[in-house]
Amino acid sequence: MLTEEQKKENRRRAHLAAANAKEVLKPGDRLRVTKCPGTKRWITFSHWDGHWIVSKSGIDDYHPITVDMLNGQPVDFTGRMATADRCAMVDTATAPGIAREDDTA
Repeated sequence: MLTEEQKKENRRRAHLAAANAKEVLKPGDRLRVTKCPGTKRWITFSHWDGHWIVSKSGIDDYHPITVDMLNGQPVDFTGRMATADRCAMVDTATAPGIAREDDTA
């Protein structure tokens, strides 16, 4: 069972991931996401339903924190790694529009 501190940290990272992903994702982007129980699958981003990613097929059960690849490149929307041009890995200290984990404390 998670402690209250762990739950708070998970919520903070989830909000950060959603905010960063909303700055970066465009319709048609290819995302690799992890679904329960750890299955990885590729989807095509269509739009947002609140903080949920909706795939081209209409499934809205994907959260940005579960995305680990964007258009074939590694990504981490929690700010430890992020994309500036939606495809290239960059240092988040210099990426405009991408909040880092330590920016939201």
